[in-house]
Amino acid sequence: MIACHLFKRIEVGRDYKISVELNMSYQQFCSEWGDGSVLVTEAI
Repeated sequence: MIACHLFKRIEVGRDYKISVELNMSYQQFCSEWGDGSVLVTEAI
């Protein structure tokens, strides 16, 4: 159900190449996390 709101279109092509179109822009996606910044962490 959540995926239906996030993704507008998902295509699987030859050699399993996946193309995804979101229902929002990247800027809108980032702004939903609070101050618009994205925290990236790496597990070691």
